[in-house]
Amino acid sequence: MACSICTEAGATRGYTRHTGNGQANVSGLAGKRIRSSEERLLSTIMLVHDRMATTVLLFMAAVGLWGLWSFFRGEALSGSLSGALVIGQVLIVAQGLFGAILYLDGFRPATSVHLLYGITAAIVLPFIWSYVKDRHPRQALLFYSLVALFIVGLATRGMTTGS
Repeated sequence: MACSICTEAGATRGYTRHTGNGQANVSGLAGKRIRSSEERLLSTIMLVHDRMATTVLLFMAAVGLWGLWSFFRGEALSGSLSGALVIGQVLIVAQGLFGAILYLDGFRPATSVHLLYGITAAIVLPFIWSYVKDRHPRQALLFYSLVALFIVGLATRGMTTGS
């Protein structure tokens, strides 16, 4: 359900900044005049948050496919793949921190389900780690690979609900 203030301001895509005074500032990355250093900084943070979503999507797709390839070749979870998963988790958390900065400054995604996708992406790998830590490394490889591809789906949905 769209905010009436946002609708009046013309916000159909992108983040909307609620100012608390009954007005909404529409923020997009294209065609907006930057007036202050704070707005430039927030515009940069929004750009980084957006680009990190693409990075997470591509990185986790590569890790997921690499893991499935290794699983079908009969291999078990390796240190290289585990390290790549840690890097992916760091990327997810960093992107979430940029999103939190935007949220705390008053920028809101188009729908609140965007937040659900981000939180789920951040907690799913640690949850799976707690589930597979006592299992066979080959089984862990399959779980981690499928979860990496699940994160790709979450990133895709997050990108569509955030813009």
